Amino acid sequence: MANSSLSLVNQKLAYARATLKEAAFPEGGAIATKKLQQQALLDAAVFHLMCGFNHYLREVAETYQVKEVATVNDCANLWAALSAMDKEPAEALELQLLVGDNASWLGQLQRYYQSLWATPKAEPEHRGKEEEQENLIAVKVIDVVDETQEVDLDVIQSWAASFSAMVARQRETSSEY
Repeated sequence: MANSSLSLVNQKLAYARATLKEAAFPEGGAIATKKLQQQALLDAAVFHLMCGFNHYLREVAETYQVKEVATVNDCANLWAALSAMDKEPAEALELQLLVGDNASWLGQLQRYYQSLWATPKAEPEHRGKEEEQENLIAVKVIDVVDETQEVDLDVIQSWAASFSAMVARQRETSSEY
């Protein structure tokens, strides 16, 4: 069986690189337009990296001849499918460790991608003094620190480079066996 996910991973990595190249030199007249265009391109690159990652999970599943490759959509599914076949390849273990580490490039990439889908936090309502006096217990709003890293072109380029390097290394290692 041909490894169709391999081609899709390569395609998504190429799309991310092309998008990042465009983001490095945004066009447009006004500074605000350039910033908007650059942010849209950066978010698009993150989308392509995440698509590539999901296809890479399936590529690993195909490499180890998992029967239901289409059911693999995260590291847990991949690990479960491989464990059911009594296989625990180093590639899957590394992916699981990266996903579980919030400080890793993959943990940061996934957190940022999730933040793109998150519902914006509502601003707290300000009440008048009369309403506050009616309450028996005063409530103070405590701001929660947003753990999502500020991302810019350099950060996303480093994620893309780390992903490409990992894929190349793991492909080389798995082809030796």
